[in-house]
Amino acid sequence: MGTGSQLEKLAEISRCYGQDEEFVLAGGGNTSFKDEDYLYVKASGVKLADIQVDGFVKMSRRKLRDLCEREYPAEPASREEQVLKDIMDCREPGEEAKRPSVEVMLHELIGFPFVVHTHPPMANGLTCGRVGEKAAGELFGDDMLWIPTVEPGYVLSMTVWEKLREYESRFERQPNILLMQNHGLLVGGAAPEAVQKVTRQVMDKIRSKIAEAPDFSEAPFDRGRAVQLAPALRMMLRESDGSSVVVFHTNKEIQRLVASEKAFRPVSSAFTPDHIVYCNPEPLFVGYERELQEQYLS
Repeated sequence: MGTGSQLEKLAEISRCYGQDEEFVLAGGGNTSFKDEDYLYVKASGVKLADIQVDGFVKMSRRKLRDLCEREYPAEPASREEQVLKDIMDCREPGEEAKRPSVEVMLHELIGFPFVVHTHPPMANGLTCGRVGEKAAGELFGDDMLWIPTVEPGYVLSMTVWEKLREYESRFERQPNILLMQNHGLLVGGAAPEAVQKVTRQVMDKIRSKIAEAPDFSEAPFDRGRAVQLAPALRMMLRESDGSSVVVFHTNKEIQRLVASEKAFRPVSSAFTPDHIVYCNPEPLFVGYERELQEQYLS
C-alpha cells in the first residue's frame, strides 16, 4: 500500500479523534505515520478536527534519530532553542513552510507506524491523579508504560527514550500504550484500526472504575439574565477589530459547580494541556450579587 493511501488513513483517524470531545477539547493533540525512511507528523497550527493530507510534515527519520545521540547545553533556554533548530533541519525539502508538532520526537521514538496522542479528560483524570501510576498499573499491567512528569521538550523526549529502552529490554517489545503523567495518552499501532481498538480498551477500562459520572443533562436557567449579561461580556472580551462572540452553556453539572466559590474549587484549575493552551489555566469565577447586578443592569 502506497504512502499516499497511508496518509489518507492518518488524516481520517486524526479527524475522528479531533472531532470527538471525549479526546480533544478546544484543539490540541497530534498524530503521525512513519515508514522506513520518513515520519509524517501533524503540523503546528493545524487542527486534528479538519486536517487533510497536506497538514502533515514530512521529516527524515535518520536525522531525527541522530538528535537522540547529540549533546546539548545544560541551560534550558539555550538547549531548547538548539533542539528546535535541529528539529526544523529534519524537515525534508519542500516542507520548510510547515512547523512540526513540538512533540515530534515522541512520535519518532514510538516504534509503531501509526501514533495518536490525545488529552482525553477521562484519561487525564487518571494521569493527573494522586495515585495515578498505581491505579494505571492495576488497570493495564505490563501493557502500559507510565511516563513521569518532567520538563517538556528535550527532557521529556529523552525520558521517553530511556523508559522505552528499559521496557524493551524487559519485555522484548514496545508498549502500544503510554500514559504521560499530568499530560495525556499515546497509543501506537500497525494500522489505524489497531490504534482505535486499543484506545477503546483503554477508555473502557478507565470508565469501568468511575464511581460517579457528571450529569450533563439539561437544566432550567434564567434566560433573561443571560441575555442581560451577554453585552457586558462581549465588551470585555472583544478582539482588536471590535468583534466578539459569547456563547452561553449550562447543564446540571455546571449549575452544581457554580453554586458557590467552594463548589467551584475542584474545577478552578486546568485539567489537561488543552485547557492551558487554548483556554488559559485558570477559569474565572464571578460570584452573583443580586443587588449589584440590578444596579449595573437596570
